[in-house]
Amino acid sequence: MNNEIDWLCYLGVQNGIYTAEQVKALYDISPEGTTMMEFAQGTLDNGFTEDVTNLQVILEQAVNFANEQGPCPQSILNPGAAAAPAAAPVEDLPPPSADEVPQATGDDEPRRKIAFHTSTTPPPTIDVGPEKTLGTPPAGDGGGMSPPVNIPAPGSAPAAAPAPAAAPAPAAAPPASTGGYQHVSISHTYPFDISGFPDLSQAESNPAMAEELMKTFLKYARQLNASDVHISSASYPHIRRYSQNYLIDNQPILSVEAARILNMALASSDQVEFFEKNLELDYSADFGSGERYRVNVMRHFRGYEGSYRVIAEKIKTLKELGFAQAEVLEKLTTYHQGLVLVTGPAGCGKTTTLASMVELINKSREDHIITVEDPVEILIESKGCNVSQRELNTSTKSFANALKAALREDPDIIVIGEMRDLETIEMAISAAETGHLVIGTLHTSSASATLDRVLDVFPPSQQPQIRAMLAESLKGIICQRLVPDKAGSTLLMAPEVLIGTLAVGNIIKDGNTYQLSSIIETGGKKGMISSEDSMINLYKAGLITIEQARPYVRTNAKMRQIEAMENAGGAAAFAQQQQMAAQAAPEQPKKKGWFK
Repeated sequence: MNNEIDWLCYLGVQNGIYTAEQVKALYDISPEGTTMMEFAQGTLDNGFTEDVTNLQVILEQAVNFANEQGPCPQSILNPGAAAAPAAAPVEDLPPPSADEVPQATGDDEPRRKIAFHTSTTPPPTIDVGPEKTLGTPPAGDGGGMSPPVNIPAPGSAPAAAPAPAAAPAPAAAPPASTGGYQHVSISHTYPFDISGFPDLSQAESNPAMAEELMKTFLKYARQLNASDVHISSASYPHIRRYSQNYLIDNQPILSVEAARILNMALASSDQVEFFEKNLELDYSADFGSGERYRVNVMRHFRGYEGSYRVIAEKIKTLKELGFAQAEVLEKLTTYHQGLVLVTGPAGCGKTTTLASMVELINKSREDHIITVEDPVEILIESKGCNVSQRELNTSTKSFANALKAALREDPDIIVIGEMRDLETIEMAISAAETGHLVIGTLHTSSASATLDRVLDVFPPSQQPQIRAMLAESLKGIICQRLVPDKAGSTLLMAPEVLIGTLAVGNIIKDGNTYQLSSIIETGGKKGMISSEDSMINLYKAGLITIEQARPYVRTNAKMRQIEAMENAGGAAAFAQQQQMAAQAAPEQPKKKGWFK
């Protein structure tokens, strides 16, 4: 028994932060060797409390009490270990005000994470005497924090504590047979029906039904337009939908064994053996009829976790993906040699855009296309082109090996799922120079950052040569960003597009990539657009709010532009005011000059 966890549970239950049923259930499924900090993070992850300020105090007190007194005599986790004396008195709390009661909202608010100490030494203790209370939330911090409560001093032997008179009673825990428990400080509301998800905890008692449970769960997540599903031990299952996470809390928290069975259910015996050897696994799961998922399974300190990316059944066109000037991107697929880069953060749809471009080439040309992916996500049937899709670990050992071999396999177009290292990037640039159209992806946030990333992987002595090669071969950079609309009902594309013109080539040769932003600003007629202008266009169209646009607008002039629109009541009202002001202004007399 970990004394610090035992004290943490006692103090948390004593002061109404947790219920006894919650901490017992979490402790029962915690792996051996779980630390107090890991246990506390588990209580936050599973929504037992949002009262981070008070939780921080009882964490420090638990360390103090464990060091001074050893085992907790009032143990919640092991009540039979010692005769439990009467609990410490807790001062009656006043009824919470309306501002202090958490309100249910249409979206699940993100959980607050506690700041854990990174050193191995215990966190500093604080002196909280019998009359002192836990930390009070700072003014204006919102109504989700609990009122301050008292903590008993070490060694005190008070009488039994009366229940708080006006405090609302915590939600009753589910029956012990379910193995689960409910949220007490968060009222979850969902923009969809969660009753369609099967109870995954059944897999522990009946492993034979694990595969069917997973398929049913994933299929229902697809119906809800979720992009990702996460199945993890010591946590509720949860899905990501339009960039928002939702805990599926109408079923028990998964045990380590249940999570292991579920996350191995879709893998083959060879894949299970690979996972047991490497402790992580990437593969694609195919349920037939175009229903595919990209899967990653890993081990973590609480057990097992699987992440499942929902792959679209249909390959959409660039216009359907949300590119306002899709014809500019379509032109990039008509080149017979050069380098096209699709970049952006994880989860922004790079693979989907890549597949859309390949499918466009597949329908409009008669060439040989070789793709190298990890793993193969979207299956592309050969139409006008011969499409050869290679997968890491099953079809080739590495991206670099596949690219070396590709140059002897007579390709016209080479598609690289991810340009990860120097060798892969060098081979891609060389292939683009030797008469191939190369399309690849990188995890960068802007066109200038993309070029900096490509150049910086090379040693300084080699960079002048690579700049010259890149200046000659670069055809375009598409830097993607997906943002939810203001209703939270879909995701919108806000790209930055750079076209490889002569001016861009000169900037790359000179190493002045910081000047690319001005080239993009003045290159609108060629189809270029900055990420700032993409966000402003979405705001003008009424699709996003100013709060969504503000983090992505970096220049003061453009920030003032959208703030003026917001102050006028929106983009349409601002345009109308500008038009009325222009009509009301007196006509200026023409100046006399040589030309009339």
